Amino acid sequence: MLGILLWNVFVFAAGAVSVIVSAWWWITTQKLPEPETEKPTITDTSLPEELVDKLRQGDRFHRRETCLALNLILQFFFQEKRYEAGIMRWLTNILTLEFNDLLKHKALSKFIHNMQIRDLNLGANFPVIRAVTAKHVNLNPDTSTLEEIDIMVEVEYNGGIQLAVDASSRFSKAAMVKIKVVHLSGNGRLQFSRHPFTHWNFSFYEEPQVEFEVYSSLGLHIPRFNSIIISQLRGILKRKHTLPYFKLRGPPLIKRIIHPINEEGCSVPSGRLTGSIVKCTRLQAVLVGEVMYCTVILSEVPIVCAIEKPSGLWVIQDIILKRPQGSSAGILLRNADEGTQMVESVQQNSPAHAAGLRKNDILLAVNGTYLNSGQQAAKLFSTNNINGDSNSITLRVKRLVQPEPRKVTLVEVADQHQTQATTVVQN
Repeated sequence: MLGILLWNVFVFAAGAVSVIVSAWWWITTQKLPEPETEKPTITDTSLPEELVDKLRQGDRFHRRETCLALNLILQFFFQEKRYEAGIMRWLTNILTLEFNDLLKHKALSKFIHNMQIRDLNLGANFPVIRAVTAKHVNLNPDTSTLEEIDIMVEVEYNGGIQLAVDASSRFSKAAMVKIKVVHLSGNGRLQFSRHPFTHWNFSFYEEPQVEFEVYSSLGLHIPRFNSIIISQLRGILKRKHTLPYFKLRGPPLIKRIIHPINEEGCSVPSGRLTGSIVKCTRLQAVLVGEVMYCTVILSEVPIVCAIEKPSGLWVIQDIILKRPQGSSAGILLRNADEGTQMVESVQQNSPAHAAGLRKNDILLAVNGTYLNSGQQAAKLFSTNNINGDSNSITLRVKRLVQPEPRKVTLVEVADQHQTQATTVVQN
């Protein structure tokens, strides 16, 4: 009786174990279907149909509109953002370039050879926009996306922006110039475009009405100095900021994409770029032959412009030199043409070597100020950058990237053969 009971218990336990083992084996060997991963969908941008219909109605959208709500928004942002470092850096950079342009004119260069912004006050308020008018809108016919927008802006400014400038005069060691914009009004064109790259620009249709106040310590010694400054400022507005002249701008409205930096200090964007040269224009007809060549340049440093000269292909680049506090840059300069400085040598493992400076580079400007002498270059190397960073210096450099191949004449070839023959005899 006991034996039969034990046998039944054994059979029951064996059956239970076999069921558990079978279930475990089935679960571990069965491949469950993987959950479907939804790929992120990319939606192309396009204008709402309501706006597209209005733009296609002809000239109906070219109507003058008042901007009370827009003015209130702009005044609020001016109130909250005017002391931000990025805004001040951008404005200081632009104004520094404009003052460097002033020094290129003979009327002012007779008295001053260097100007540097010391203080900038954005005034009490933002310019008031009296009205805006959509002058031109260019739509992509395939995607209905905006390619270019031209808006006429009626602007008036009485905020009193003012700046103080330290000037090095030819009569004394230092001079101070204060400039204040009392009034400015006119009709300007605000343009947003995707060609040749995404940018914005602003320029006046006609020369604006503007009133300046200028005070300088040189005005006591040179009575006409203040009037010269005012006339030059008016000239800059007319020559560079009145249509058909304008400047392509990015920040602060459109930010440039900053790519990560690798160990060698080079910018490495992700992806691959394939380019094809489709068309070349503005070629002299007499120089066009059966075979034409062109050069495409890729550089780790942004290229300001490229110039082709008889000596070869030159590029102008802006280089940021990061220098620890109290250390030297690690370059030796010598005088070049027109007051510029040429890099004689670059010390290995120095800040200049890390920034990518090379021997025979021509140094055009330091921190936005163009060079006139070696003494000025040495002084500018000790100043802060445009953005106020004391550990970095912005250098504008002209570099020969493709020298012109040297043409060997028959006389030179004969001289080379003669030299080789003489060497053999001596040995």
